[in-house]
Amino acid sequence: MAHFEHNLKKLRKAKGLTQSELAEKLGINRATLASYEEGRAEPKFENLILIATYLNCGLDEMLRAPIKSNEQRNEHKEFTNKSLQILPIVVDADDRERISVVKQKATAGYLKGHEDASFIEELPSFSLPFDYTSQGTFRAFEIEGNSMHPIPSGSFIIAQYEDFWNSIKDDSPYIVVSQNDGITYKRVSIDLRKELLHLKADNTDYEPYSLPLYDVQELWKAVGYISFDLEKVDKDQMKIDELSRMFAKLQNEVQSIKSAEDK
Repeated sequence: MAHFEHNLKKLRKAKGLTQSELAEKLGINRATLASYEEGRAEPKFENLILIATYLNCGLDEMLRAPIKSNEQRNEHKEFTNKSLQILPIVVDADDRERISVVKQKATAGYLKGHEDASFIEELPSFSLPFDYTSQGTFRAFEIEGNSMHPIPSGSFIIAQYEDFWNSIKDDSPYIVVSQNDGITYKRVSIDLRKELLHLKADNTDYEPYSLPLYDVQELWKAVGYISFDLEKVDKDQMKIDELSRMFAKLQNEVQSIKSAEDK
């Protein structure tokens, strides 16, 4: 958090508060706040959220770079809030949200138009008759490749929108939308100290990698998937079951040999 301590001190002074006054408003002791400003300690995630919220500052803004002048910061804050909070949706005749579908061929357009209501309206959409999808905003993203095997290439990941600063759960599968990496499906974990999002595939043939937090535009938590390649899924499961049976048989044979030797 190279910039956090600098920005915390600057924003506190901009509000005309002493360390004691700000600590009291945040419900923490002054020594703790001082240790944050001096870089001797790092706040827990919940305190980080609390501080950013009280100081009316986006968490990414506090972490990624030194705070600019008030005028420049206000301009940047308007853009930041827009990109994080405005999420175009599609509704049906009964005002119920529909699930927009992002196919592989629409990836480039989505990266540019994911905040554009007219673009989102042009995407195909559908509804699911489940109460689960009535709470929150969901989208379906088509994936390609076998990095998240056994989910086959061409499947559609059903995912729920999340404010990644507050809701990310380490080692859970997410659709990650970023400017440099496009749309990808991986397990993720967050490192606030280094300001990185770590991405890991279920297929160990793929190396883990990281993205800077400021490059992440959207995060969608995977809740299910739709596949039109059941034969491949069944065959993969059969292979797994066969390996399990072979392993169990091998264990039994080893146990039999040990028992014979003991006699």
